Amino acid sequence: MLLSLSVAIAAAYGEVPATVLAAPTTANPNVLRLSESMIVMTAPDYDHAFPAQRLADVTLVLRDGRILRSDTMSAQGSPEDPMSSEQIAAKYQDLTTPVMGAARYTEIESAIHGLRTNESVHVLYNSIFAET
Repeated sequence: MLLSLSVAIAAAYGEVPATVLAAPTTANPNVLRLSESMIVMTAPDYDHAFPAQRLADVTLVLRDGRILRSDTMSAQGSPEDPMSSEQIAAKYQDLTTPVMGAARYTEIESAIHGLRTNESVHVLYNSIFAET
């Protein structure tokens, strides 16, 4: 997926949910228009910091001529901006449920939370590699 499309989806929805990624990108004409109007540029100092840091900033030039600039940000989930256990669980659910269904998601999540013995590892393995 083009970076500009991901940014446009985030601007339109406030996040980049898996359900939107699974849908045709032309489903929302505003997202497509915004994506096509972007110019994505790299910054040498950000490139130099990668992969230890994943940095970005955004400059918006509005139709009325105003210019809005963000501060430099780290990618969520990086050491500078770690995700909480709740955020990781929510991201896992958001990304896997549309693919494997709610029942299988719940089965795997339960197996992960039950990891205490070799038997529970076997349950997790079977849940992950179960034929669908």
